[in-house]
Amino acid sequence: MPVGQRISFVIESSSDRGLSLHGEVVHQRQDLGFGMRFTNLRRSSQEGLARLIEAAREGQAEDG
Repeated sequence: MPVGQRISFVIESSSDRGLSLHGEVVHQRQDLGFGMRFTNLRRSSQEGLARLIEAAREGQAEDG
């Protein structure tokens, strides 16, 4: 993804309805991927994203 590229995507999970997110690529590394800055992030989307991140962290702790 080139820097400056605008992207939109949906994260689906079993505990929440789809979380629609929008952002812009701010840096990229060929061997690693890219970093993005969220744009127009509503409070409800922030909270949903925080829940998904926390659930992922808890899953990693259980696996490790």
